[in-house]
Amino acid sequence: MRSPNRSEADRREYFREKQREHRRKERTEFEVLQRELNELQQRAQELQPTTRSTPPVSSDLTLSWQLIAATFRDESKRALDDKKSLELEAQDYHEQIASLQRIAESYESLPTAVSWSKVFRRTILPSEPRARRLAKEWLTLHMYRNTDAILGHLPTVDPAVTTFANFDVEFADPCVNVMEHSQELLAFPMRSVIDVLRYRLDSLLLLDPTQVKVENGGNTLYYRCPRQHDGSWNVLQAFFHEADRCIMVFRRVQQDEAEPGVNARQKHAMRWVDIRRMGPSQTTVRTFSVSAIEFGVDEKVCLDAVADGYGFQLHPHESEEAKLNALYEHLIFIAQSDARIFYEQLAFQLDQSMHVDTTL
Repeated sequence: MRSPNRSEADRREYFREKQREHRRKERTEFEVLQRELNELQQRAQELQPTTRSTPPVSSDLTLSWQLIAATFRDESKRALDDKKSLELEAQDYHEQIASLQRIAESYESLPTAVSWSKVFRRTILPSEPRARRLAKEWLTLHMYRNTDAILGHLPTVDPAVTTFANFDVEFADPCVNVMEHSQELLAFPMRSVIDVLRYRLDSLLLLDPTQVKVENGGNTLYYRCPRQHDGSWNVLQAFFHEADRCIMVFRRVQQDEAEPGVNARQKHAMRWVDIRRMGPSQTTVRTFSVSAIEFGVDEKVCLDAVADGYGFQLHPHESEEAKLNALYEHLIFIAQSDARIFYEQLAFQLDQSMHVDTTL
């Protein structure tokens, strides 16, 4: 049997051993953590970008002249860089403002107070990209916001009417205005009609696809294509979605600064297209367009010049009234033919779009 003193000594030795073991474990853990810390600090130094060494601060906390000079040098360089960047940005804004001012100054009505000629405005597209984009958006948005006012001047057509067409010609010095008000009920979904009118305009107008240039930006498309009698032919287009309705607007541009060498023919044309969903597979397309070419000499329309421009010969010995009637009938015939071809092409392109081979 152990003595009480021996048992107490064993117990004390046991606790001392436990304490030594605990201290050894703590030292080991500390050494491991210290090594990891050293490795991480070294890694952090390696990952830090190399910077210019900063002159040390003196022991009395006053800044050395090297530190002051280096700070002034760095800040001066940064200020010069900022100044150059701001100057370039300001120059860019000045160019955009100048371009938009030219558009606003040119955006005035034709010198006539007769009927539909009032809707025309001479338009310019600047060559500077951002100003050009803003000009396209502004010109088409102006048309869109006046859609209801324009269509409100026209006779109301029942949306269920399958086909409606009315044409007229105005001899409004110094222009000849040709108007079309039509409506077609198409057996195609609204989405398909919008896509064809938006992306296949060259096919609808029977243009050579190899000659057509298209600028796509936002909700606008700008088509350019030199034609036999009009080297500056162009159409600016935009679409605006509403609930069960989509408004598409089209207009000619009279001057394009991106093509300074092209002599623009002073033709004005604007078209509003009101597309409405009548059912899952039925869509009405209501169109109003007005176009004009300046034929006037000294602010007076010359009937013979108008006829020559349309490839039509007037009888030289006829009265002015007879010439006017003959020319009126000829221009109505041309407008009707163009509209018929347009709607035939629209139906054809819609039919093609509904039968695309999806296995290719």
